[in-house]
This record gives sequence, C-alpha cells and structure tokens, in this order.
Amino acid sequence: MVLPSYEAPTTTTTTQYEIRVGSVNATHCLLERTQASAGAATNQRWSLDINRLSRIRSTDQWQEFRRYQWPLAQGKTWDAPYEGADVNTSWSVSVQGWEDVTVPAGAFRAIRIDLKRTDSGGRRTVKQETLWYAPAVKRHVRLEEHEYVAGYHMKHTMEELVRFVAAE
Repeated sequence: MVLPSYEAPTTTTTTQYEIRVGSVNATHCLLERTQASAGAATNQRWSLDINRLSRIRSTDQWQEFRRYQWPLAQGKTWDAPYEGADVNTSWSVSVQGWEDVTVPAGAFRAIRIDLKRTDSGGRRTVKQETLWYAPAVKRHVRLEEHEYVAGYHMKHTMEELVRFVAAE
C-alpha cells in the first residue's frame, strides 16, 4: 500500500508598520514601532550598532542579537548566540555581497546578509533569514524569513520598507 505524502501548509505573513526614533543615548536607542493593523505603538530597544536588545530571562540583563557586525564585507561570517524566553539558539551569519533591491519605498543598493538558526533543547526548528541592509536608510529594506519544524516549511514572513522619511 502506498501512503499519500503530507505537505505541511506554509503560512505567509505580510505586515506593515512604521518605525520612529523615540530617543538616543550613549548606549542604545528606543524605537517606536506601530503596526498598521494594530495601531498601538510598542517600544523596542536597539544597540547603537542597530542590533535588537532584549532581556535575558535568567539574569534580567540586556543581550544584543548581533545581526550586524561592523564593518560589513562580502564573505564575512560570525556566530550570534541568543538566549530566548523558551529556548536558546545559535545563529550563524554570513555576508553575501551587494545587490540591487526594489521595495515599495524605492530602489536601493543593499548588502545581503544570510542568517541561519538552530535551536538547542531538543526542538528541531530551523529558521533562515535573509536581509538586505541599505546604507542609504541605515537599516534593512527587506527581510525574508523561513521557519522549518521537523523538516516541514511552516512559516514564511516578508518585510519590506514601504516609506522612508529622513530626520530633519
């Protein structure tokens, strides 16, 4: 007897949001992120190297998730361990090179960075992210994320810059 194959459904999520710089000090900046569908703003803490900061659950200290390690150069690689709320992860990051990227906000020259995560603690989740950092806006203009659980492609997320207004 031949059993039918099973393909897990993949969900693609697209979200629009606005980011405004709330404040900047000697160690970090606060960004206000407002999701278009929710309307309410959330504050996020970022390092001055534009890496996301979050609290380590066990120590309540801040940790930096090193998506960026300056200077960026094609072929550069690094590891970015991260202690999450439910599982610790190990990320490997590699800079691929320069590409032309077109998003709703326009066309940008951007450097492509690939990130791959594997979880510790027995879960077989793998996450892959590709982001395109554009120096013209000092952040990524596109981010694409794929999540796999036990070998099945479960989630696809795409983030693109819709509008950019330089601070005056």
